Amino acid sequence: MKLIARIALILLSTGIFLVPDGYSQSKSSTAKNVHRPDRTNRSNHTTDHTTAYVNAISEYIKAVYVNGVVRPDTLFIGKNVDMPNIKLPHTIEGITTVLITSEAAQNKLSYRKTLVYLNVVGWPERDKSEFIIVRFNEFKPQHNCTIHFKRNAKTRQMDLESLKFDYPNGQKTK
Repeated sequence: MKLIARIALILLSTGIFLVPDGYSQSKSSTAKNVHRPDRTNRSNHTTDHTTAYVNAISEYIKAVYVNGVVRPDTLFIGKNVDMPNIKLPHTIEGITTVLITSEAAQNKLSYRKTLVYLNVVGWPERDKSEFIIVRFNEFKPQHNCTIHFKRNAKTRQMDLESLKFDYPNGQKTK
């Protein structure tokens, strides 16, 4: 999963996100045996993924907007092929969130002075999850945030294990 995460980070940092046909998030699947939840389990699968994405975005917001850093009125979250069935809540950590395609976000820049756009890609699994969030301001990559969660054996909740920022241009931005 580390190699996939690095490749995704490179692609996300450049604004490119491709998923090959037959791609599966399940480590146990092969090209011939791709994991696809059956219809009876589909709503739980989507709910679990939605919760995982919301948790990752929430932890990101809590890490970024501290010590007087001004919060945006809206976070635009890239609706990409990795999360077509996810519906985010209207607000996360008190910030309005909108799922939007990159094309629609580019159109918004024609009448908005600024726009905070996040590309979020994740690998939620039963006992651990990994997410990479790439923040763009006006479609310029600002930073990459890697978030890891691990299931707590006692509470069965996903706990934050690590959160790390990388700055592709070598300098920290606000």
